[in-house]
Amino acid sequence: MKYGTEGDYYYFKDKRELEKKLPFIIKRLEKWDYSDHPAAVRIERYVNPASRSQENLFHAWVRILAEKWCAAEKKKATKDEFEFTKIFLKNKFLGVANYSFRDTSFKGQVKSITKLSKGEMCFFMDQIYNLASEKNIHLPIPDDSEYLALKSKQDE
Repeated sequence: MKYGTEGDYYYFKDKRELEKKLPFIIKRLEKWDYSDHPAAVRIERYVNPASRSQENLFHAWVRILAEKWCAAEKKKATKDEFEFTKIFLKNKFLGVANYSFRDTSFKGQVKSITKLSKGEMCFFMDQIYNLASEKNIHLPIPDDSEYLALKSKQDE
């Protein structure tokens, strides 16, 4: 039996879901080929991942920043400028990490936003918003955005 790198994932909102989901977990562990690889079960606090709404707003902000910075240099923003702006912001505020895949190591790679929680993504976006404000660039925050909703909760 081949196993993927992601493994199984079960999310429990309350104790009532234990009876429903535990039989599937037990069945999966009974079928596991322990001679090939040991299995592990890890129970941890669920952290709400960054939402699609946050990611979409981030990408809209990247476009605006790239266009403004290119306009200051009297040139048109291209796909490369958008990508560079995204990498610049991630590098500046998230930093870099080392990754390994099989026998290959990738050192100093810009961190991804895909693993950020909603709170971490909100903080990252705060930093981008502040940078833009310092450069006198207005970044819109739509009234229906999750980012604004999270900001409002912080103010309570």
